[in-house]
Amino acid sequence: MTLTTWPGRGRPRVTVALVAYAAALAVLGGMFIAGARSATAPFASLAVLVGVILSLSRWFFPTEYRLGADGIEVRFLGSRRHAPWSRFRSWRRERGGFFLSPYSDVARFDRLRGLFIIVDNSTVAENARDGAADAQLTAVLEERIGAPRPAH
Repeated sequence: MTLTTWPGRGRPRVTVALVAYAAALAVLGGMFIAGARSATAPFASLAVLVGVILSLSRWFFPTEYRLGADGIEVRFLGSRRHAPWSRFRSWRRERGGFFLSPYSDVARFDRLRGLFIIVDNSTVAENARDGAADAQLTAVLEERIGAPRPAH
């Protein structure tokens, strides 16, 4: 099963607002870092803009999840990360997607070691109708990991 998600494409108004926010932050950050009349202010602004865009990169660029027999492969901006199914002990449905955890119970470091699969209105599942990505993913996770962990 292959899922592709790109939140920025699915919500263009929010994307425009984020770009405006990033531009304003870049101008203000550049003026603060380099000084308003400095010749290096445009370069500082560009550095701030790149930093803001990179911090919001999951919104602006597509992410592809490939769920296979051996695990999950996440492709994002030219990088590939593979996680075998044996790494995950539990999962739960959350707002905006699914969280896969290496722990069977709630743990302090869940967010650092787990994997969040974004499923929203921009998610497209291979060979699926609109809205079917959620149901297909639930079926795969139940088969590979087991019943979902209740929300805490």
